[in-house]
Amino acid sequence: MRYLHALNTVGEPDWVAMEEVPDVLPLWKQYAAVLRGWGFSVWYGILNAADFGVPQTRRRAILLASRVRTAQPPMPTHAQVAEPESLFGPGRARWVSMAKALGWGATEVSPGAASCVEGPGLVLVSEPRLTEGSPPLTRGPRPAPGATAPGEPSTALEEDAC
Repeated sequence: MRYLHALNTVGEPDWVAMEEVPDVLPLWKQYAAVLRGWGFSVWYGILNAADFGVPQTRRRAILLASRVRTAQPPMPTHAQVAEPESLFGPGRARWVSMAKALGWGATEVSPGAASCVEGPGLVLVSEPRLTEGSPPLTRGPRPAPGATAPGEPSTALEEDAC
């Protein structure tokens, strides 16, 4: 906020955008009061990154402020289930999967079914979620976890993963 204060003293910026973990929302409520006092229109709230085409479901606190127009949240472009265009507005594409984002060409898998996607040097295995009364899943051999920095990443893969 000190940086913004310094910029405000010279009449800048026209826009402010902040993104952080949801726990900062109470702090941003305070920031909003300060920014409004400086002549900004302010919006803040929690958005899900997946609703905007990011291949992960991540809730993020967003603060948008503007001196030149009314600050408002962006319109989501994606949804968990695709929505067709209607009289009430444009449709929304289905959430982007990590496999699709990486260009691995994953196919649709029905809920509860196991899936496997191979990519350059990696294998992703998705197992069905267990429901009450389901028999336990048997799992094959597992490699040691990959190294974290510093060090070299593991290249070991599960035997017959796909």
